[in-house]
Amino acid sequence: MKYILLVIFFIFFQTTDAQEEKKVEVFEKPENAKPFQPNDKLCFDYQVVFSGVFNGRPTTGCFFINIEIGAVLSFGFDQATQSGCNYDFQSKDFNAYLYTLKGNTYTYYNNIEREPRSKIETINHYVRTGNTESASPENMYVGKKFYHKDHAKEFGGAQFKGQQYVSDNGDMSIFVLVDENFPDMFESYQFLGAYGIGFIHTSKGTYLVLGYQQDKTESAIVDLKKIAGSECFLAANFRKEELTRTSVHLDETDEYSMDIEKNIAKAKVLVSSCAALKLKFHEEQKRQNDEKATQLHYLKTNKVDYKNQKDLQKAYGKYDPFAVFVLMRMEEEYKLCQIDEYLSRELDNIEEVNKAIKRKQCLFQKVTKLKAIESKVASAKHAYRNDDRGWKAEQKKSLMAIHQTIKEHPCN
Repeated sequence: MKYILLVIFFIFFQTTDAQEEKKVEVFEKPENAKPFQPNDKLCFDYQVVFSGVFNGRPTTGCFFINIEIGAVLSFGFDQATQSGCNYDFQSKDFNAYLYTLKGNTYTYYNNIEREPRSKIETINHYVRTGNTESASPENMYVGKKFYHKDHAKEFGGAQFKGQQYVSDNGDMSIFVLVDENFPDMFESYQFLGAYGIGFIHTSKGTYLVLGYQQDKTESAIVDLKKIAGSECFLAANFRKEELTRTSVHLDETDEYSMDIEKNIAKAKVLVSSCAALKLKFHEEQKRQNDEKATQLHYLKTNKVDYKNQKDLQKAYGKYDPFAVFVLMRMEEEYKLCQIDEYLSRELDNIEEVNKAIKRKQCLFQKVTKLKAIESKVASAKHAYRNDDRGWKAEQKKSLMAIHQTIKEHPCN
């Protein structure tokens, strides 16, 4: 008798717990969904440990859910930058991602920086807020219809049992926690979770998604704990990247600009056959620095949606990964000219002359190869102007060719 009562109690506990997990306050009271300021304190109701396969790699991870205002904090699934739910604000590898149903999408991260004067390295905390949207970015299920399949599966070491549902176009499959009165079909309205796991608000009620599968990507709940606000995210020490790091870089470009102007003035009065090359080099420095300053001003005064291609184009469209190598090639050309000037004099030291000739040959080969790569890059940029993937592939090839040229021609 005692054993039977224990079994009944166990079944009752599991049923009530499952029913509790279906109640999501923000779904029942949509007005509770509120924007979240990046430095606010946020406490959570659920802790979710999951496993899955992403980009062909098996992995595990953790995220937290707040069901009051509708928010999720996750730590990705890179084992090098997070360890389960035991995140460390002071770790140099700390990364966290927070989103809300109101569209806030924040990336919190740490960066090691060296103080200019003391040279002491410190860990600084930043939050990137520019990719905030007008609605939740986790909309993978929104608007889809799901149909029940006669298949059940256990999750969390048999802690949960989910019924399989397949989307109307058959592109994804999910397992949801339902009682014996599961519906044949439902339409999804909202989703609060991460990596395909979490709470789904539907035309037939709110359910807990235990597992998700689409193409070669899949995820599943390993453990779900109700933590009732005992775990909180304290973001007060994180500074807005757009206002802090951008401002620092702007100050650096301003200081650099003054140095360039001084160098341009010196080059204009330089008495040398190489003066024109020197001036050309500093003018290119100025052009690149001015473009960088324009980009930084844009980032400082505008919010960038990092998922919007047009926004990315406005913010980073002028960024040229080859610019620094153009400057390097121009500087090597100036060195070539200086060697020619040196060799044009009457010289007695044969050893020094031979060294100069050898270095000149090396620099000539290096500059010739770099110019050829620059020409190829210009042609590829035009040829792939409507093919972003093709252009990126060509960029990668050309950058590898540049690094190989530098390695083969140190020209010391």
